[in-house]
Amino acid sequence: MVVEYSGTHAHVQINAGRPVICVYHLMFPSAPLLVRLKEKKQTRELDSGSIRAVPLVGSTREAQANASSIVPTTTIHSENYLVLFQPQADLAPGEYAVMFGANDLAILDFGVAVAQ
Repeated sequence: MVVEYSGTHAHVQINAGRPVICVYHLMFPSAPLLVRLKEKKQTRELDSGSIRAVPLVGSTREAQANASSIVPTTTIHSENYLVLFQPQADLAPGEYAVMFGANDLAILDFGVAVAQ
């Protein structure tokens, strides 16, 4: 299954190659995952696989991420529902999303802009 997200880019765009991502979450017991979205002409897609997720804002579509979409990360800090994590390597320009857990969970998307 592949789920499409409207727009060619996420509203949030960053320039950092290895951002530290801070997530405060009460609803999700498992650690967040960082996944790469495939860019299409007018949409972005999440590859199908074994991790289901529902977009956080305004949608009920389910998505799944396969292992090739998952970006390896290192947890820097995890305490009291606060998780700081960072990709293990610089993120290439493109579209990404933070996913939570393995069942019907939220997706927060962002893009890494080309350095100018």
